[in-house]
Amino acid sequence: MSTKRSSPHSGDTSSDTRLEDYRDPDLARLACQGTKEAWDALYLRHKDFLQWFARERLKLPQELTTTNRRGVEGSAITVEQFMNEVYIRMWDRNGRRFCSYKERASFPWWYEAVAANIYSDLCRQERRANPSGKRIPFEDEDDE
Repeated sequence: MSTKRSSPHSGDTSSDTRLEDYRDPDLARLACQGTKEAWDALYLRHKDFLQWFARERLKLPQELTTTNRRGVEGSAITVEQFMNEVYIRMWDRNGRRFCSYKERASFPWWYEAVAANIYSDLCRQERRANPSGKRIPFEDEDDE
């Protein structure tokens, strides 16, 4: 995750006025067809919900500090990082993830489930990168 990527919540928040009037299912359908502006409009529409989900449901810290660290034990994922990853991963492969939205539930419920899966993926990646119980070479062990 060292690559610098941008998302609409980190910069200009204006969106195409035509798309603002579309319903969520219509925007999801357009995003499935590869219309990035539709995903941008959906993201901005549900940005506050995603931020609430990250802070209140996942208990992610707003930002990390060395003295007071809230959130998931052992996690280095912040609200901002999570929101960036959701934006990017939802759009990966030109919006193909939106093709799984079938309107069986309202868009926010589906979006929450997808965001939760993305969070699980992030946690798995972090655990692989920083496994607990790393072995200490015999030469580096303290003599007791």
